[in-house]
Amino acid sequence: MELRPRKDRPLAVSINRRNPKDESDQRHTLRITDPETKKRLNFGDKPTKDDAVKEAERIFVLYEEGRSLISLLPENNKKRKAVEAPRTPVSKGDIPLGEFIDTRYLPSLNVEPSTRADYQMMCERIKNYVDDAAELDDEGNPLRWKFKPLNTITNGEIHRFLNAFRNNTSGKFFEKASKTDDTYALNSGGKRRSKNYERKAAQRVRHIYTIAVRQGYLASNDHPYKDERLPKRPSLENDPKLVQEAVEDMLRILKREGGRTNWTTPEDVLWGREAEFWYYLILTAMWSGLRVSELLGSQYIDLLTKSSEVKVDTQWGWNAKKDADIRERLVDPKSKHSARTVPMPKTIFQEVWDWAEKVRLVSPDELIFPRPQIPHPESENPMRTGCWGYWGSPSNFNRRYREMQDRVWELYEEDYAKSGKVAVKHSRSQMMQVFHEYRHLWASICIVSFNLDLMSVYKWAGHHSPAFTAEVYARLIRQVHDKAADKMRNAGKPKQTTVI
Repeated sequence: MELRPRKDRPLAVSINRRNPKDESDQRHTLRITDPETKKRLNFGDKPTKDDAVKEAERIFVLYEEGRSLISLLPENNKKRKAVEAPRTPVSKGDIPLGEFIDTRYLPSLNVEPSTRADYQMMCERIKNYVDDAAELDDEGNPLRWKFKPLNTITNGEIHRFLNAFRNNTSGKFFEKASKTDDTYALNSGGKRRSKNYERKAAQRVRHIYTIAVRQGYLASNDHPYKDERLPKRPSLENDPKLVQEAVEDMLRILKREGGRTNWTTPEDVLWGREAEFWYYLILTAMWSGLRVSELLGSQYIDLLTKSSEVKVDTQWGWNAKKDADIRERLVDPKSKHSARTVPMPKTIFQEVWDWAEKVRLVSPDELIFPRPQIPHPESENPMRTGCWGYWGSPSNFNRRYREMQDRVWELYEEDYAKSGKVAVKHSRSQMMQVFHEYRHLWASICIVSFNLDLMSVYKWAGHHSPAFTAEVYARLIRQVHDKAADKMRNAGKPKQTTVI
């Protein structure tokens, strides 16, 4: 029933009957339109229509006396609670940065679990930064950013943070004393960080303040870093052909070291096993373009022999507990686009297949690339089960990878010294690539050497859009276009064809 406003009824009223078929359980919902907001307010259910009309008349009288409709709503109504809730006199911008990140910024992110973990690690670094002009807290320690109000961090502080983050300056970041202890202490410095990591830190600070403006905590984002030119994405700075030749030289050394059998000490046996492991891991990465987490999470069943393809439907979960089983360690891919199958050259696939057959029975849960370990002194079989395990953390993987690179470079220089040549053929930057660079090398081989179309590279790489693939490999695509233009300019006059 709809009742329009009139002299004895100043408000628009609607009374709707619920459960019209069930006479034993009928309700009449009373709704009145607020003339200020033009929205209907629900005043609850009444047993009969007459009760709803009486309640409406009571509300009319109180409304004529000056009461607002929201104050006349039932006590359990959410709109009434929101209006009557006490308002804090402090402005929203005075919220501490740490509280804003934990309660507002991180919950607002709609990202994959692995990406969220990366964001949380970066946010911890941001919250635990100490500026040069930082005040002291009650315990006499410099005040960290997590306790500073959001609207008091200045442009100069942000510049100093990025500079300290880039150089990992001593005494600028609070860090946990141990994984089990919650006490923090100022760091003692470390290695200079990469440009890619610096870019991620600058982007995270910028995004935090963008969300703060979007949610009304700040009026505008006036910090200068939003207009600064951030470090570029990592790309193949060297010629892809030279890098491919350098990586093939490294693979040659690893294959030679992995095939040796005259090892005497357990450490040498471990190096031989590691050399063989790194050979097949880098070979697979170079010719499939898989991410390192996808490679370490690959199992025997993911190799499709009929089509010479590698199936990607899981990846290695770095955050699993030490005693976790394989179901907790293998997690979903980075995104829905990362689930894919990637073809490989048949000869390369056959090598990887032979390696998978070799480690299948001794690898935990039939992983293709388990972690090499020092064998037991009483073990006669170097491929026994106890010699292989799980990868625990990215830092452990990166450390072992750098140690392998240092040893391979020494062997590479020794080989050239024995050959009598004055200088080595390749530079260290060409041979000693960051592991993710093998993914870029694979893309350059597909685009430049094989002249594959962009859509195929986009699908096999597992990117979220073709535009992202075109942005990352724009320089390589321009090279292909230039070659095509030269080919067109040098082409002769085409033969005339007769159309029937």
